[in-house]
Amino acid sequence: MNEHGASRAVIELGCIRIHPLLLDRDGRRLYVRDTEVVLSQLQFDLLEAFMDRPRHVIDRPSLRLIGWKGVCSERAIEDAISRLRAKVAAAGGPNIVECVRGVGYR
Repeated sequence: MNEHGASRAVIELGCIRIHPLLLDRDGRRLYVRDTEVVLSQLQFDLLEAFMDRPRHVIDRPSLRLIGWKGVCSERAIEDAISRLRAKVAAAGGPNIVECVRGVGYR
């Protein structure tokens, strides 16, 4: 995120960088300020979708397709995003996902 709270994605050699996050697609790894954060497959797939389109809202049906092949509860989405946020925050990262009520997440 920059000083105005907006994020800018930089895609470089199989990676997406939105400071202080670096998502290594090829290695399926996340780094927060050079510290690796171990993610589950689901968490990685969700984060990759958010980082691919920063500032864009991903609706719940699309999130279901990304992580659960179309079938899951609202609670499962909320729980997965909550765990992802907690892992990134524990590594010193920013709040990475914002709820857009009635629509999905950004």
